[in-house]
Amino acid sequence: MEPLYLVCLAVIVALVAFIVIRKRQRNPYAQAGRRTMSHRPQSAAACSLPSAARLETRGVFWLIAAFLFCPCHLPLTLGLFGLLLAGTAVGALVQGHPLAVGALVTAVWVAGTWRGFHLLNAARRFAKRATG
Repeated sequence: MEPLYLVCLAVIVALVAFIVIRKRQRNPYAQAGRRTMSHRPQSAAACSLPSAARLETRGVFWLIAAFLFCPCHLPLTLGLFGLLLAGTAVGALVQGHPLAVGALVTAVWVAGTWRGFHLLNAARRFAKRATG
């Protein structure tokens, strides 16, 4: 069971490193060691609104992520949490209080689904406003 835990931990560390590297590549001031909120004022052109396609992509991502926490998958989700967190205090909490963890997972699913649909509706409104 420990090798699976180590593999999951390595994947999480790799994803975090990837995200940090991508953010530094997008931000020219971060490479020079300067902060983005330094003495340089931002103009109105620098503060661009997200496009409809970007809002739609984010909405679909939120819906897919929320699908992982869907209550119909709750036995699988609780089993996976119990397996990954076995031997830790959080794992004992998951195994000792399955109803509370189930309610929390359901709340995460509701919030993620609402956010996904909210972003999809915002993309539709934004696209309608942009076309006239």
